[in-house]
Amino acid sequence: RCRAMPGIFVSVSGGYMDDLPVTLDDLKKHLNIDINDDDDLLLEYEAAAVELAEHFMCREIIQREDPQALSTTAADVPAAVKQYIRCQVGDFYKQREITATGQFATFYKHLLDPYCLKYRDDEED
Repeated sequence: RCRAMPGIFVSVSGGYMDDLPVTLDDLKKHLNIDINDDDDLLLEYEAAAVELAEHFMCREIIQREDPQALSTTAADVPAAVKQYIRCQVGDFYKQREITATGQFATFYKHLLDPYCLKYRDDEED
């Protein structure tokens, strides 16, 4: 369980599809996808991954409203945050349905740790 640090402003107003940190071509290269049939789905998965990352870090990745946003453009987003998004989209794409026995791999969530504006009390040091 995580708790936000006092005074942290986090917008969940949306706008994720306007300026995504990872390009569609980059996602497709990461996932070895050569077809265009799933392009819209991949963009929706990226928007969800961005929302999860922003919730986890208690800050926007690309500034929309948050004065403590990580960056102002997609080009300035740290490589580790982009890699988190690629991995999360890969999980969404590979495992489209969550079953009783299935769960997402989350080993890559630590890529976001240096950019978090909150305390984590969900894991041991």
